[in-house]
Amino acid sequence: MELRTLILLVALATPCAAQSGGVETLTGEMLFTGGSRVTVSHYHRERSGLMMGSSSIADPLDNSASTDRTTFSFDHGINSRLTLTALVPYVQKARESGGTKTSSSGVGDVALLAKYLVAHEYWERSAWHFAVAAGVEVPTGETNAKDGGALLSPGMQPGSGSWDPFVSVSANLELNRWRFDTIALYKNNGSGDQQYEQGDSFAFDLVGAYRFLHAQYPGPSANVKLGLLYRDNGQAQQAGVDVLNSGSEIWYGKFGLAWHPQPQWDLGLSLDVPLSESYNGTQLGIDYQVSLAVGIRF
Repeated sequence: MELRTLILLVALATPCAAQSGGVETLTGEMLFTGGSRVTVSHYHRERSGLMMGSSSIADPLDNSASTDRTTFSFDHGINSRLTLTALVPYVQKARESGGTKTSSSGVGDVALLAKYLVAHEYWERSAWHFAVAAGVEVPTGETNAKDGGALLSPGMQPGSGSWDPFVSVSANLELNRWRFDTIALYKNNGSGDQQYEQGDSFAFDLVGAYRFLHAQYPGPSANVKLGLLYRDNGQAQQAGVDVLNSGSEIWYGKFGLAWHPQPQWDLGLSLDVPLSESYNGTQLGIDYQVSLAVGIRF
């Protein structure tokens, strides 16, 4: 298989998960006792440079790819223990190989989930929370996108065409101005259009934050975040046959800022940079991914 065909098949084989949108959607801390929040978040990822396993290799076609996802999310706190969330993403994908550009855009797969607070504890200026969440990505996204009259590969489609259930567990610890969050998520990806089945995925986040600004309520507050992220994406299959150049293990370093100008406003900015990448076969490496989110509670 020539190099260009290879890249067209696997450059974007790992889709973005809709449930990663929103503001702290899966963290252990609950939204509030009751009420709602609307959030708009934007995610951008850049990929370039061919890698085989964990090593860079020559890339004569100067391949590159990018993904943009704007997610509109709605959270509703039923009570202090249960929050329901819907996330609707709009996805844009682009790639270039040997000077040839291809792109697609459209509504992605909607994610529906419920998060339940299992246990919590409060003491002076500190708190601890443990929560579980479960949901499903619904095949609402476009799966027949074309470019130049040709049907695009599954990795370039805005949607997957499959039902993808997921479950997560999360814990949150607050100690005065310090905060620590850990999240583990597993997603079972089903078989979608073009007989393509993305491998199952596992994600683990460990993030620490320090609140460097804390004015008396209802004054503003802000914190800085540092974290370590792990992503394991299983090998894909098409028509029951393993896709050789698919599947990866990636560690990211995370830097973020969160700002609350008023209690009802949530603003967040984060940058993830790969620290270690390991791919099955030959795939594009990841340069960085960045996200911005703005939410309002009411």
